[in-house]
Amino acid sequence: TPSLATVQDQSDDDGTGDSDPTVVNVVPAPSLGVTKTFVSSTQLFPTIEQATFQIDVENTGNIIQTGVSLTDDLVAMLAPDGTLLNAVYPPVVTASGFASGAANAAFDGAAVTELLSGNPTLAPGDIGTVSVTFTYQIPFGAPFAATNLASAVSDQLTTPATGTAP
Repeated sequence: TPSLATVQDQSDDDGTGDSDPTVVNVVPAPSLGVTKTFVSSTQLFPTIEQATFQIDVENTGNIIQTGVSLTDDLVAMLAPDGTLLNAVYPPVVTASGFASGAANAAFDGAAVTELLSGNPTLAPGDIGTVSVTFTYQIPFGAPFAATNLASAVSDQLTTPATGTAP
């Protein structure tokens, strides 16, 4: 059942035998929840910071979700005044909790915004966690109010689920 409750069969539809199977159709309801959380920040130089965020993706639906895709566009987050320093300080990505998936070693936060590789899969109720550490520069005196957004979809859910962090 969608709530993972026990179903008991007490029917005997045709009158023969002790019990005939009761067919229950469960309507697939794919759903993902995304939570992006600020973990830490370290000032490397007066205008250069290194930040770490954690992104949790939970399968809140009632079916297994395959092909989970999680994106984070760091350049868009830092715009208009910030600069991602991915050439000098490549982002570090780790992933856990996804069956058949791993961290995408090609992630650079700019041209490649996909955080996962393989065929990431989540069973109902499972949570996959991604940690991303990146380095950026903000000019002295520049205002910085980022829209820090991560988005997830799957083969079963094509409408993005999003999570934001300050």
